[in-house]
Amino acid sequence: MKPGNLTTRPKDRPEFFTIGQLAKLAGVNIETVRYYQRLGLLAEPRKPASGYRRYPVQAVEDICFIKRAQALGFTLREIASVFHPEATGACADVSALAAGKVSLLERRIAELTKVRDALAALVKECARCRALGAPACVIRQAMQG
Repeated sequence: MKPGNLTTRPKDRPEFFTIGQLAKLAGVNIETVRYYQRLGLLAEPRKPASGYRRYPVQAVEDICFIKRAQALGFTLREIASVFHPEATGACADVSALAAGKVSLLERRIAELTKVRDALAALVKECARCRALGAPACVIRQAMQG
């Protein structure tokens, strides 16, 4: 979920949110917010006397940033070490990490292309065998070895 620019706050939007409101705005579960806090990806506000922690608008932006980085294939550990605002990773470090992800994706795409081609060939062979009235399933035979 993309919250838009929450830093320019309309008058009817609160400055702070409960954990439930934060989770809903960021499109995650409350447990996800707590997990990010345990990992140090998200600051945990102090608990006031009222008993309810109040999260700033920036927390919504931070969670959405984490989710976008995950969607690009980065692990939470990578996000914490390189992308997190308090991380000291230089642009070269970020670029090298992203290049590694691209390389990994290229290898996975090549593997998936081989699997797709093998399955397509089996489906084609299956259609041919069915047309000839073959009693055995070619795909099942191929999977049995």
